[in-house]
Amino acid sequence: MNNWFVLLCIAAFALCVSAVSALSREAAASTHTEQKMHLDTTVQKAEPANNAFIQAGSRYALVIGNDTYPVKPLNNPLNDANDTKAVLEKLGFHVDIVRNSDLSLMLEAVSRLGENLRQSADSVGFFYYSGHGIQAEGKQYLIPAKVLLTNESQLQEAALPVDRVLDELQGAGNMLVIAVFDTGRADPFSDQLNDTADTDVLLSQPPHSIVIYATGAGKDASDGKGRNGLFTEALLQHLQEPGLELKDVFNRTVRAVKQMSKNRQIPMMYAQFSAPVYLAGRSMADEQLNYLSQDIVSVLPVLDTNQIQAALIYPEHARNANVHGSVVLELFIDSSGAVRQINVLQEEPLGWGFADAAVAAFSELHTNKPAEIDGVRVAIRYRYPVHFTLR
Repeated sequence: MNNWFVLLCIAAFALCVSAVSALSREAAASTHTEQKMHLDTTVQKAEPANNAFIQAGSRYALVIGNDTYPVKPLNNPLNDANDTKAVLEKLGFHVDIVRNSDLSLMLEAVSRLGENLRQSADSVGFFYYSGHGIQAEGKQYLIPAKVLLTNESQLQEAALPVDRVLDELQGAGNMLVIAVFDTGRADPFSDQLNDTADTDVLLSQPPHSIVIYATGAGKDASDGKGRNGLFTEALLQHLQEPGLELKDVFNRTVRAVKQMSKNRQIPMMYAQFSAPVYLAGRSMADEQLNYLSQDIVSVLPVLDTNQIQAALIYPEHARNANVHGSVVLELFIDSSGAVRQINVLQEEPLGWGFADAAVAAFSELHTNKPAEIDGVRVAIRYRYPVHFTLR
């Protein structure tokens, strides 16, 4: 790890709550109580995950595909947009599609989506973009068609900031917003190759939303070798699977992209929504799978800290700047011990890629021992802090 070490401060094994340790309990029970109390002092308790399937109202989507560029034209964004539109319509969405559009048309379409969502508090919104994108100065931009950018200063006038999209959707006040960006996140204007690497640009996320990027901060996204881009190919495969909860759709998409790219492209998901959503309908298996709050189980899961530490990579941008950070993850661990999905509950400080690094390290994790209640293995939502410290 380039002679820098990531130290994991794992509250699950901390013996810092003297009030609990003073109680006359069995050693194992005392350890679990200390663990839960320590976590709860720093992170708000998560709601139980055995909520009923949300009954969504109207579904509205905006799909944008841009592939006509003066420099580095793309092969697949129009295919991506057309195929995404077809799948979303099968899932009951009213889809507005914009192809090879200029900035004004993109802005108008985003405003239409926001207005549609404002009409119904229980509506679901879906924003999808495929095309060129640039990350610069801590912001992500979507590039309209036929635009030639020669320097970074042109972005403010010629490109669409992701923040502008998210702000519009945040103001809609509807039940759930899903935003998908199949675009690169590198900065071609940077003088230093790694200037933007591992920098988190999701500075403002709408409440009740799920945002996913096709690749990590500062990285490129593959246009694909077939009909679709690498990320969209995987997403469309899983998006229409019946019985698959929405976050599982994205988690499976992430795993597929990692596998197909041999870890060269790792999508990143940010979730501010906990209720289960099944866009393609539920199955009986999903009806039975309830993730319980960690506060009610008698035996907490056992994670392999050596595996975690080996997989955890300190964000290079933060390492070069000697910045320390912390992330609190919410791990959805099923009754077999597999991590099914990961939410980021807290990240400090923002903008240094700590959340991306933590999620990537935990994405392939399988616990040594699942959670239990009275000897019965159960699925659990487990809050897990990760501290990044340079020695």
